[in-house]
Amino acid sequence: MQFITGYALGRDTATLLLAVAVLALGALLAAVIVVRRAAARQAEPAALGSSLLSSGISLGLWAGVPVLGLSLLVVDSFPDRVLRAAMILLGLALGGFSAWLGQRLLAAFATGEEGDAPADAVRAGGLLAAASVGIAALPVAVAVWFLRERAGEMILALAAGTALMVLGIRVVGAMAESAAASAALLAGSHELELGREDPANLSAAALRETELLRHGAGRGAQLTAVAALLAGAGTTVGVTVLATEGIVVTVLALGVAVAAPLLALVIPHRGAPGREGAAYRLGALVPALLGAAAAVSATALWLPSQYQNLRFDAVGLGTITDPAIVASATPRADLVAQLETALGDLGPYLDATDESREASALLDLISVYATHPGTLAALALALGALGALCVQTLIAAHAAPGGAAARRIARTARTGASLGILTGLGGAAALAGAALAATALLLTVLGVLAAGVPLLALTMIGLAGLGALIVVSGNAASHAAVTVDRPGVEEDWRSLVRGRSEESAAGLAVAGGLGLTALLAPVVAAIQAAGRAGAVWEDRFLHAMTPTSLSVVAGIALGAATALAVLGFVADGQRRLAATAVLEARSAHVEERPAVSFAGMGLDARRAGLVVLSTAALAPIAAGFALGPAAVPAYLASLVMVGLAVSLWALAAAGPLVGAVPVIEEGRYGGTGSWAHGGALSGAVLGSSLRAGAGELLPAAALVSVLTSYLSITMVVGLVADGVSMYLRAGVALIAVLVGLCCWLFARTAPEPDLEDADAVSTRPLFATRIEEDADGGLLEMSWDTEETGADRRGRGAPADADEDADEAEEAADAVARAAGDPDGSSAAEDDAEEDRERPADSARSARGSARKGSARSAKRSGRSRRR
Repeated sequence: MQFITGYALGRDTATLLLAVAVLALGALLAAVIVVRRAAARQAEPAALGSSLLSSGISLGLWAGVPVLGLSLLVVDSFPDRVLRAAMILLGLALGGFSAWLGQRLLAAFATGEEGDAPADAVRAGGLLAAASVGIAALPVAVAVWFLRERAGEMILALAAGTALMVLGIRVVGAMAESAAASAALLAGSHELELGREDPANLSAAALRETELLRHGAGRGAQLTAVAALLAGAGTTVGVTVLATEGIVVTVLALGVAVAAPLLALVIPHRGAPGREGAAYRLGALVPALLGAAAAVSATALWLPSQYQNLRFDAVGLGTITDPAIVASATPRADLVAQLETALGDLGPYLDATDESREASALLDLISVYATHPGTLAALALALGALGALCVQTLIAAHAAPGGAAARRIARTARTGASLGILTGLGGAAALAGAALAATALLLTVLGVLAAGVPLLALTMIGLAGLGALIVVSGNAASHAAVTVDRPGVEEDWRSLVRGRSEESAAGLAVAGGLGLTALLAPVVAAIQAAGRAGAVWEDRFLHAMTPTSLSVVAGIALGAATALAVLGFVADGQRRLAATAVLEARSAHVEERPAVSFAGMGLDARRAGLVVLSTAALAPIAAGFALGPAAVPAYLASLVMVGLAVSLWALAAAGPLVGAVPVIEEGRYGGTGSWAHGGALSGAVLGSSLRAGAGELLPAAALVSVLTSYLSITMVVGLVADGVSMYLRAGVALIAVLVGLCCWLFARTAPEPDLEDADAVSTRPLFATRIEEDADGGLLEMSWDTEETGADRRGRGAPADADEDADEAEEAADAVARAAGDPDGSSAAEDDAEEDRERPADSARSARGSARKGSARSAKRSGRSRRR
């Protein structure tokens, strides 16, 4: 036991690290055992899901190579650079493994008995959350054990690798889910009036696989990335303020985040008859609340109540060397008496303080010694948990199945799709604003509790992120809601879990946003610690972090532009893949194929998603070298806030937009096949695309961008402070922009789906008429290979000319009759003329037939092109 009693950070810290490592390893082994047992009794996983997961993992690896090279260029010792690169590689591997495990875990429970679906969802969600957080907690415990106070930087490198993998999987999943939803809901439900889960709807299976990818692989990898981020931020920032206790409270909260979802496995989820819903909600809420309460209580009891009692010597902070505070290195214990005296009379210190770091450093130190670390850390965890819980409750109430928002969209959809969609987006914007305002209030309260000390405030924000993570992971049932919402399960249970995915995704976005905000501390510290630059403008370029600095304003603008650019690139990729998928689905239904071919979807999504990863990773490089190091913190703050706002807006809009469809299919507002139904289906496609493309992808993009900034900030600062040529710095920024431009051009070279009209002179849109059965035999009995005649085109584009054609045909018939000696003109030509006279009365029917022919012909051409 010598390795515990003699541990440098204390015996309690060593015991805690071992306990967290054992707990994380146990959760991971339990999940692996469940997956292996399920694989032994079930068939192989679906080919589409495996293909999409492989494409996402390969995309993350592609993006990891340049980031790995960037980490080797950071100014540091050679062993540290090698270790940092190794941690990025480990993060890529752990992110891929977490995604694979989450995918297989949900797939195992999604095929179980329908009657056990609610219990299976709790088990699957609990194992998913515990294993995903445990995958991050295990290397964190090992890194802290060996590196101690230096572990924070390496843990953040691990988080960077995991974040790259998350973004690759999220990009592929967002585009694939949009394509599958478009094919199933537009080509299947809207045009053929097939149910979303009807076996005759050939795209239903693909939509199911993409939803499993988002819930399983995407959620699992993102939980791992956010847990690693919060652990790294808590260790890096917390040690500088809370000393050894900064490590203790971070590891403690991470261990509780692993244990809370396991607690959900033993809490009953079924209540008395008629109260099953309340019991199910409590079964998801109680583990989160118990976990948060346990973390808050343990922190308040574990940490000392006086700041001077923190263990500074163990982490190398026993001596104060800051020249702004002391003239020479002074033991911290020798300053305690002077600091206590200064606390009694702050007037002279306040009068001598301005906004500069040198002037405020002593005042910050005095203020910190007046705080109670145990109370502050416990309050930070509690406020973070409360904030995540409030945001999740708002999103869940808004996205409730059959709720007011869904009914309002369904009712407005009777006037057309556009107004129903506008209703959903408007209500979601108001809700996202309220959630963001609550987050801003949380940050303000934390700043007040930190006595206005910026570093302490950022430390508390990082701890608040850990509190939010405990709530998100403890809400186990929400992570596996897709395993309940499937055919065969009772409708009451299915209605109960709808919208819960958006709930946990919003909480995870808030937790990640708090962790990313805490990383502003080391970025700002690296800039402040840099020496003075050689020229006045370069020094302002480096140190002027004020709202009046144009560099800071430009950084804010670039952060917002990056978030919008990522959203735009994802939307363009979704457009291409979704349009192609709709054509493939139409072609498959027309040709009576057994299934729709989505074989190339993973490759297409990976190609379109490369520009998203390059934008997220390269934008901070361009910001640092082109706009100056002072612009980087502004860029990060703007990106995080804009990304969080858009993410919450998309998640709030997705639930009601998708939930409006079941409301109408129950028979309200016109029922299936009505105007309202068609409009709601269009809104559901938009909601699915927004949820996957903005709601769950933008937080992953922010993770990559902020962590890349953290890894590269010392290199950016060093080049400016050392007087490296401005042309070289501008050249680096230009290279980053050119690489992103090349990725964009590569994505743009993807073939466009053939959506043009079959006939260039046609005046009628290709998809103007919905495909429906008619009295002559329906869609599948029409001849799709017959070329159109001039009369067909006239019937479609110019029915008014039919009278002239009929007159000409009648004159020709009379001439033939006279030549044959038939004065009555009773010949075949007269029959043709009669048909021509009848054609104007059937012009609408001819138009429908022509439009169908053009649609089918275009779909066939697209299918042949993709097969080639």
